[in-house]
Amino acid sequence: MYSIALIFLSIQVGHSQIESNYIGEYAVLSGSPAETIKIYDNKVEAFINDALVEKFFFHSKENELYLLEMVKPDVEEIDITIQKDRKIMKVGLTTQADNSLKLSLFLPNGSNQEMILERK
Repeated sequence: MYSIALIFLSIQVGHSQIESNYIGEYAVLSGSPAETIKIYDNKVEAFINDALVEKFFFHSKENELYLLEMVKPDVEEIDITIQKDRKIMKVGLTTQADNSLKLSLFLPNGSNQEMILERK
């Protein structure tokens, strides 16, 4: 019994998160009406006029893309072990030559959105 619990815990604890070099607060230079993007190890938040308007929680990582679950802004955490329909977005983060960050959002309908971010 304990071995099953330990395996489950190691999977959850060992679950990769958003890489630490991307964590921080960014000004949006182009590609979105949001003015500020905050990247944490487990979520991404978008702000307009200091109001939280969108929130995405880290779900998993697939190759070089992060799979983020879009949730309502008031949601504080998610439980990925619960099976349900989820609004999953694929997100790529790429550091540009000028140290800005390109955030590429691959939407489920096949369209893409790219934002250029600058660390504050």
